[in-house]
Amino acid sequence: MDAEQLKKMDACAVLWMAIQLSGLKRREAEKAQDWSRGTIDRWTSNKDEHLPNMEDFLELVVMTAQGRPAEENILVQWLIARANDGALKYDSPAITPDELARLVVEFSADFGTTAIAAYEALKDQQIVRVEALRMNRALMDIISTAQAIQQGLTPYI
Repeated sequence: MDAEQLKKMDACAVLWMAIQLSGLKRREAEKAQDWSRGTIDRWTSNKDEHLPNMEDFLELVVMTAQGRPAEENILVQWLIARANDGALKYDSPAITPDELARLVVEFSADFGTTAIAAYEALKDQQIVRVEALRMNRALMDIISTAQAIQQGLTPYI
């Protein structure tokens, strides 16, 4: 598959393709990695926004490699294609006042979501995996929104 095709694929599709190409059995992989049953189904479903964290993604790269060099793994090729596609977009459109206002409100909402996730996690003075994943996802949303604002402001700078 060439870079043009790869960069058009979303994460769910490329994860599913990597698993299929490797011959990997989803349930066996989940058991081997101590992931809960159905985890891979969630990662490969467009109806669920849950994606692997970086550690789990690395495990998927290793598991789907089939003894080949990393650069031959479709997950690695997809990352490179998507990164190169993003890196080549030098011209960012200027953010409009309406879009800036929308993103600032979204940014505030992301902070609220993070605060709620932290509050829930700290109720029992323990942070369990699912709570950490929720907080991590909320923080990633904050970062993503901040980057969108920053990118839109770049033409003004």
